[in-house]
Amino acid sequence: ILYKSHFCSLNIEKLLQTSTLPTNSNSFLASPVQLVIHQNTITLQPPATLNILLSEAQQLCKSINDLITTDQWQISPITPTLWQITTAYPLDICLTPLWDAVGNLYPEMMVQGADKNILEKISTEIQMLLSTHTINQKRTTQNRPVINALWFWSPPSSDQNKTNSSYKDNIVWQQATGALTAPTSYSDWYSTLPQQSSDTQIAVLDELLYANKTQDIES
Repeated sequence: ILYKSHFCSLNIEKLLQTSTLPTNSNSFLASPVQLVIHQNTITLQPPATLNILLSEAQQLCKSINDLITTDQWQISPITPTLWQITTAYPLDICLTPLWDAVGNLYPEMMVQGADKNILEKISTEIQMLLSTHTINQKRTTQNRPVINALWFWSPPSSDQNKTNSSYKDNIVWQQATGALTAPTSYSDWYSTLPQQSSDTQIAVLDELLYANKTQDIES
């Protein structure tokens, strides 16, 4: 598996272009996640493990909008696990892409920048809202993982290390980026090489990536 921390083949821009939501310098992304607090660490679970329905995403965004409307912020779902936030004015913040945050969270992954306190305040308020939300109450009774936080992020802006061929095992990212379905074996992947025009190819298997980040040696 070849994994690059900032693989720009994950072309979020294409997905945003298909959305009817306006995109400008005041916009950034958010994904509903579950944070698990351990004795010495906090782990961010991949959004795909939550199996969020679009109807749940819409209800959660509506509740969050009621909360942040006084700040002139708005949040809207593009997909069940990819939401867009628009603020009244640009914020001086630096955000860690979602795929670099999955697993154990470290201080350097948290929001940085002159306006980080603004985003941290909103984030805390949203977490409090989610803790008692009816969606999570229902998910608990169904033995489904709860959504207890949002991860604010933006894709890398650099165009370096682009690749024309990428494989991912996560259907959400496949739909968002046009990536190919991850091969089931090395021989399957190798047999497709003559059909590919790119010298550089990336295979990202989310399950193994997450196991590595959490040091799950057995997996």
